[in-house]
Amino acid sequence: MRCIFCGREAKGGRRVEHIIPESLGGGDWCVLPPGIVCDSCNQYFGSKVEGVATADYPLNVTRLMNGVITKKGKWATLPHYRGLLEAGPMPGVIGLEPATDEIERSILDGRITQFRLIAETRYPALLCRMLLKIGIETIAYDNVTEALTERYDVAREFARAPRKGSQWWFLYHGDPAAGFNTAADTKPMSSGILDCGGGEVAHIEIFDFAFFVPMTSNVIPDDLQSLPEPEFRYFVVTA
Repeated sequence: MRCIFCGREAKGGRRVEHIIPESLGGGDWCVLPPGIVCDSCNQYFGSKVEGVATADYPLNVTRLMNGVITKKGKWATLPHYRGLLEAGPMPGVIGLEPATDEIERSILDGRITQFRLIAETRYPALLCRMLLKIGIETIAYDNVTEALTERYDVAREFARAPRKGSQWWFLYHGDPAAGFNTAADTKPMSSGILDCGGGEVAHIEIFDFAFFVPMTSNVIPDDLQSLPEPEFRYFVVTA
């Protein structure tokens, strides 16, 4: 079987490939069968794309506020100038390892009562590429042969090895303060492919955010004026 990203032989791959990254809470329910993604592409996406994208807004905040346990078995954390914020077993409740004794005293005596986080995506191109990866793997989960067709070659290229100057778009909707998943037996994530008049768009839900990224280059967004910021964010990224 050919790898759905690079086209090389993927049979015998030793790495487990999660459609939704483990660092976002993706578990056994979203594992691809072996022999679909080669070890080289698996490692590349994990270290060069997903690692940065999941540590960036909005995924860093959703991991923190929804109590994600990373693939290393630790609670998700988020560095802050006042210390290290850490997720816990209760969604919406976070801990803090103060950076200094003075900060700890200020919190305890009520002089510090708020923590402000930067709600800005700093690396949208890497987030876009991760979303494309999830979309292609979603297609492959249902039909590997379909995922290898020329229809997805442009999306595949932008995800794995984009040509300099090439562009793609995506948008997301959500508010991390709108609510938190508290049902331990639910899967607060999903991915699917939407038919958009001859083109296709991946619809990916990760906790309180919904992401949309085209899987074919003939999908053009319209009526963006009806999608107000900051609830909706639209990006055109350049490799």
